[in-house]
Amino acid sequence: MIMEQVLPAIAFRNPVARVVLLVRGIAKYDMMQLFRRAWTHYKMLDILILSRIDSRTILVCLFNPYLTTRDEPLDERNMLCYHLRTMDDVELFNSEVQRFTYERITNLHQYPLTIAITDVELMSKAVYFANGTLRRYQYLDGEMVEIMRERMNFTINYNQLNYQESVGFISSNGSLGGTLQMLEHNTIDLAANSRSIMQHPMRNLQYVHFLCPIRLIFVVPMNYFRDRYKMVFFHAFSLQMYLTNFAMAVLLPSLLLVLMRRQFSAAAYMKETFRILAIVFSCSVRLPRNNRHRLVLIGLMFYSIVAYSAWQGITIIQLNLDDEKLRNIQTLEELVETKLNLKAIVSFGNAIRGKVWNSSDVRGRIAARLDVQWTPSNISIIPEVADNRTSAVPIIEYFIEVVRSRYFDPVRKQSKVYFIQQPFIEYLTAMALPKNSPLFPTIRRLTMNCLENGIVNHQLTLIRQKGVLLQIAQIRNKTLRDEPPARRVNLFNMRIVFFVYLLMNGVAILVFLGEIGYFRYHQKQTNARRKRRRVRVRRPSIVWPYIE
Repeated sequence: MIMEQVLPAIAFRNPVARVVLLVRGIAKYDMMQLFRRAWTHYKMLDILILSRIDSRTILVCLFNPYLTTRDEPLDERNMLCYHLRTMDDVELFNSEVQRFTYERITNLHQYPLTIAITDVELMSKAVYFANGTLRRYQYLDGEMVEIMRERMNFTINYNQLNYQESVGFISSNGSLGGTLQMLEHNTIDLAANSRSIMQHPMRNLQYVHFLCPIRLIFVVPMNYFRDRYKMVFFHAFSLQMYLTNFAMAVLLPSLLLVLMRRQFSAAAYMKETFRILAIVFSCSVRLPRNNRHRLVLIGLMFYSIVAYSAWQGITIIQLNLDDEKLRNIQTLEELVETKLNLKAIVSFGNAIRGKVWNSSDVRGRIAARLDVQWTPSNISIIPEVADNRTSAVPIIEYFIEVVRSRYFDPVRKQSKVYFIQQPFIEYLTAMALPKNSPLFPTIRRLTMNCLENGIVNHQLTLIRQKGVLLQIAQIRNKTLRDEPPARRVNLFNMRIVFFVYLLMNGVAILVFLGEIGYFRYHQKQTNARRKRRRVRVRRPSIVWPYIE
């Protein structure tokens, strides 16, 4: 009844519960059978069995499966039993059981554990001996496993998977895949590759402790906006400066006409307006002889020294801006307006779709357009970004330098990809193990120690240094441009200036044509008046007959 009903019920409710069984007159062989079934079927380790031998003696037994290997049968070597008769025996048993339970999960005595891991650069890269046998794994996840192995004294049976299977995934029909399925069915002891901490429809998943925050950023083609050019005519000045310039352009010509005591006319007003405009843009003009007029223009000259210098300085700055920022996608808002195909592997897709997005937000619109690819890793998708220039892919922020160096164009001496620095999503990552694993407290404590002592930060630094080393290799091979190219001023940079110039010429032509038309009309009117003056109406004269 205990093995077929009680233990399954307890394991279903709480597999890591501390269970005390009171059984009268049970033999050690039967205890061993109960311990074996509880461990092999339900991974229940914290079981203590009390059996009354007689009126003065109680038999107490505990179990430790890690004292023998998986291939060896479980026997009395895996049990710790005490006969309690006096209070001294109880005190001795209490001290011994504390040592036994602590050592049971901290020293596994070379017990083999099954660990799922992947051979991926910068995460858990496999290192082999000269004869081809596996030596260890390096980088963050691999170093964490090595630290656990040394501290807990166990051997490893590696279950090497591809990246997508190592972090696990949930297919479109809701079925589990990869390490998620293995954890649910207790076929592995630890999923070593860190994955996003999120809720899954599982009963046997438990995250250890977060290792580091992960930011996903998009990789896009380099120079996606090839038809973008700088604009160096209109600049973003303050409202006060715009109002000041407008007031000066409207009021100063009127003030000058008043001071010069001239008759106000449109021709005189336009003449003074163009004189003021020439002074503002530091052009040579003829100054009037009137001293009051000159004083006003001298004040305008002092103002033009500052205003024109600011205009010229901003123009120079904009002409020296790098075209890389102009012709590349800089923000997520620009990305969502493009026609690029947004793709992501399943592990990233699950993390993105597992979050509730606002449909009106730019990230929500990107998440709605995202196409989840059933590929093992980003290695098969990034070439669509670098070579085909038709897709955009999210990657982990720590891999920026490595991806930039690997997808390099030796002819143009620059990378084929560009990275949007604005993060798309940020989440925490952690290793995972079955919820009924008795090793969870020890693994969690070691993970926290590694995090607090800077081991995790050191491994992340090595990832960045890897990218720097790849760039140094490009410089050594003389394929990386060692100095930025010279800035070139393109006529398209000043296209607004030419548009304004052509517009002013068009206005001048229209004014000229209007003046010609007005001159001809005025000439016709003048000729008509002259003809009317020349033509005189002659009345018939009356001839009186001469009377002779």
